[in-house]
Amino acid sequence: MNISRWFGTPGFAAVVLVCLLTLGGSSWGQDAGAEADPAAAAIDRLTVTDEAGRLLPRPYPVDRALANPVHSDDWLEGYRTRTDRLLRTAMTQRFSFSTYFENEKYALGHAMARTLSGDKAGRDALSATDAQANDWHKETAGIDYYACFVIKHQPRKYFYFKDVLPPAYRQQMFDGAKSWTGVDPLRRPHHMYDSSKRNQGWGPDARNSWVDVRGTDNLMMMRSTAVYLMAEETGSAEVAQKYKQELLGFAAAMYRVGNGEWDSENYLGHTMTPLFNTHDFAKDPEVRAASKAMLDWLAAAMAVKYYRGAANGPTKRDYNHVQPLGGSLAETAWMMFGAPVDPKHFEYDLIHMVTSGWVPPPAIVNLGTNNFDRPRELLNTKPSYSEPQRGNWKIKPAFHETYYIGRTFEFGSLAEGTSTDGGDVNGFKIMADDDRRGVFDLQIAPTARVDRIGSPQYQQGVTGGPNRVAQYRNLAIWLVKNGTSDWSAVLPESVPVEVVDGVTFLRGDSTWMALHPINMSAFAVDEERTQNVKGFTAQQRVRVEEVDPETGKTTRVNRMQPVYRERWPEHRGLAAKGGGAAGFSGFAIEVGESPDYADYAAFKAGVLANAKLELDKLAGGEVGFVSSTGSTVRMAWADNPAGFKVWRDGELHDWAEHGKYAYREAGKLADGLIFQQWGDDGGTLTVNAGGRSFTSTVTPEGKATFENR
Repeated sequence: MNISRWFGTPGFAAVVLVCLLTLGGSSWGQDAGAEADPAAAAIDRLTVTDEAGRLLPRPYPVDRALANPVHSDDWLEGYRTRTDRLLRTAMTQRFSFSTYFENEKYALGHAMARTLSGDKAGRDALSATDAQANDWHKETAGIDYYACFVIKHQPRKYFYFKDVLPPAYRQQMFDGAKSWTGVDPLRRPHHMYDSSKRNQGWGPDARNSWVDVRGTDNLMMMRSTAVYLMAEETGSAEVAQKYKQELLGFAAAMYRVGNGEWDSENYLGHTMTPLFNTHDFAKDPEVRAASKAMLDWLAAAMAVKYYRGAANGPTKRDYNHVQPLGGSLAETAWMMFGAPVDPKHFEYDLIHMVTSGWVPPPAIVNLGTNNFDRPRELLNTKPSYSEPQRGNWKIKPAFHETYYIGRTFEFGSLAEGTSTDGGDVNGFKIMADDDRRGVFDLQIAPTARVDRIGSPQYQQGVTGGPNRVAQYRNLAIWLVKNGTSDWSAVLPESVPVEVVDGVTFLRGDSTWMALHPINMSAFAVDEERTQNVKGFTAQQRVRVEEVDPETGKTTRVNRMQPVYRERWPEHRGLAAKGGGAAGFSGFAIEVGESPDYADYAAFKAGVLANAKLELDKLAGGEVGFVSSTGSTVRMAWADNPAGFKVWRDGELHDWAEHGKYAYREAGKLADGLIFQQWGDDGGTLTVNAGGRSFTSTVTPEGKATFENR
């Protein structure tokens, strides 16, 4: 069967023709009929093996009015190959299925992937009796509609896999949903609530609610989409309307200030996943359109930070992933954009994308694959954490980002730097081409804790202190207000490190970096930090056999024993230390590439001959840096970030102008690579890349429209 008609051709407005697709004489979603094994027959209708032998799921029909065109035949071939890899890898990864609380977080997606691969164990898991069916979920017919990480999967299970489920189980899901959404389940008093356990855990016994109360972006999206869909399905109009307004409000804010968990390498994919459910299954056209708008926006945000299989920074809720393919952003973007390397395992949220009719707009594909002229520089802003999901865009920018897209690398930083103790923001990250790994990832932080190289991740005693970054294209100065601060860097062990005349040189395959210390020692390979990068020893409870010396009897007992766990075995750590004087420590960095230099030797010679620091005003936090090519960047410290001054090639940077845009290419507006105004002036996202354009608008009321050109 030629399945190109599932997605159309590059000039066709696309995926929509799945609406008319028939397989084996059955229309999409037709009842299985009287076959000997109706569920197996239903799976056969949900999948096809194409001419290349690839196993592919049948995408859920999408409205013609909401369809993005397919980028190209080459993109479609790659997408099919990646989809096949996802399903076939599902059959090789260990399948462990537990239904306690939110253990189905990944397991339900894994079960869906195995189901499409014809695996009976995966299929049976979809209708397994929940471990807490008779207590936590007694009021919802034994179905878990509580944990957000479970209810992100329940709608796809109910709607997409409906003919795979036993009819009695699907009716059980309906009955449970009807009870669950009879009134708003959020904070609805729960029969299992125990006031003595208040706030001790996240279950209904501790939180007194019929649905998970956690308020992070990704969990809120899981909750809002699931409650909306099941309320709509069971006729609970008032509840459906409430959650419709939540979703439309979030869409309106996203198109004005972005999302709170902005660019999170750990969570952005989890925020995207539940939107495939409302995009595919919502009956209300406004909800479907708003869901598409948010999918497109999140795809564009991923495209900016994604590089050759890696999730670059800066990021909110940075959970200290190394790259490539670390975290949900990289994995989700890999499915959309491909990479020189492929994942060896999955979290399986991707099953929602590959069973949906949505595909990324062609301009966003070009953005995510760097199919445009380079270099480019973006000047972006990011919001505070909690307001966008509340539909509030009447806020000021919380972070000011500079993001440089070179020919062989991408480099991002925040003027506000990396979070101080207790925070979760990564303020500095570089990804460069690597022939073997896909990327050479460099992460640096003012800390001795290499396991917290991205952000403190809510811990205390990690960061050296408040810090600021001044970046101009491929140059940056980073200071911490702590003259004795530790500094660490983490990078692949395959990257040579050389210290010459106090300057640390990093030699990538086609990208070269020079780090100039400021009131601190030069970055150098450190054996202790390298060992901590590679792995650590932790106490773990294990079951062992012990022999009683008196009786000789053997018994099995639990004992705590040290167990070695790998962290990042292909990486190593560098260390530097502040000079001991009061005030500031830090470094300046220059990143070089061809054709600016012929090779690494020419770059190193140019840096040593021409680059210099200007430190005469360091005591007051003012530093200048002249690069090997004569470009300059300068910073003047301020405790209040609003007073922080940066000069880029001698021109004082205008932070007020910077803050007028969520996305803007330096020197351009809507004609740039990506563009979105901030706050009340926003509402429209524009992407221009590789000769294609995409524009999407969401009104303050949440009504969405779009255009691909």
